[in-house]
Amino acid sequence: MQWVEIIGLVLGSQGLSGIVFAWIGRHSSVNQRLERIENDLREQRLTILRQCLFAHPYDQQSHMAAISSGDKYLELGGNGVGETRLAQLKANYDRRMREADWDYRHDRP
Repeated sequence: MQWVEIIGLVLGSQGLSGIVFAWIGRHSSVNQRLERIENDLREQRLTILRQCLFAHPYDQQSHMAAISSGDKYLELGGNGVGETRLAQLKANYDRRMREADWDYRHDRP
């Protein structure tokens, strides 16, 4: 005899179905909590990437980090304003590469 059959004989069909439904309900609750946590983490990651994307770069490395953050931000579903900012950062970076201008002091907001 399988252990399920033994439990079924001891508890009866209603008892066994009650256990199964309780187990499913418990795991459903866990799954819902996990989905909420995943959504919260995604929103937090978008917020952090957005902050890096919109921060004014102060040197070449921070400029590259902002571009990288912008790429990840759009990958995760960031909005069109982020796309506009990323295009600005890339155009500015290309200009700086052409002109070898890595002095960010004159571009401060």
